[in-house]
Amino acid sequence: MEAHIIQAKILIVEDTPLNMELCRDLLDVAGYLVYEATDAREAIDYTRQEKFDLILMDIQLPGMDGLSATKIIKEYSMNKDTPNLDEPEPNRCNKGKRGNGGKWKKQM
Repeated sequence: MEAHIIQAKILIVEDTPLNMELCRDLLDVAGYLVYEATDAREAIDYTRQEKFDLILMDIQLPGMDGLSATKIIKEYSMNKDTPNLDEPEPNRCNKGKRGNGGKWKKQM
């Protein structure tokens, strides 16, 4: 009997190539099925065709911003219930607050 592994589908919406590459590589290594969009319109189009398990959305995108795109995705796509992580400040993943004994503190 062959085991079937179901890969979680994650949409990354990011317009900075280096950030996209970093996210994609980390998720690929972890075994996720990664889709990429470089602007809000492309992300909206994807979400009307595919159901995702998670959407990682940059806020500052060319044209339409990520928050507006998220609102449209939640109203008009098959991803109404898909968790969406928005990044309200640039490079939030790379920043941490020190001063708590040298431990990094998540900014969520």
